[in-house]
Amino acid sequence: MNRICLTGRVIADPELKTLGDRVVATVPVSVNRPYKRKDAPYPESDVFRVDVWGSRGESLVNHVAKGTHIWASGRLELRKIESGGCYVDVRDGEWGFVGTRSGAERDPDDMMPMSEDESAPIEASRPQGKGTRAKAAP
Repeated sequence: MNRICLTGRVIADPELKTLGDRVVATVPVSVNRPYKRKDAPYPESDVFRVDVWGSRGESLVNHVAKGTHIWASGRLELRKIESGGCYVDVRDGEWGFVGTRSGAERDPDDMMPMSEDESAPIEASRPQGKGTRAKAAP
């Protein structure tokens, strides 16, 4: 099975192309490596080109911009180039957002729901699930 799943930041605005009667969106995604060299000032990263076809590609172009944190999955494909290196592409991709939008900051007042009278936060109850015990009433 040839399938890759990754999360990373979009490093350029997506491009939409028409090939015959189909449309394809292409976006480069940078994925940080899980380690950092001692002599490097920042973590290294790998860049994957993600191709998304059809209406999902149109949606990608309409909702994603440079700096957006996304996940992508699809078929892995290597393309050799004349200089001896290769490009790594993710074909027939699916995608989605990770976390909040780039640059979007949340208002601290929006992080906790308020009661109807807006004067006090609603008490959050802890779900009772496996491994938790309800305390006995005194």
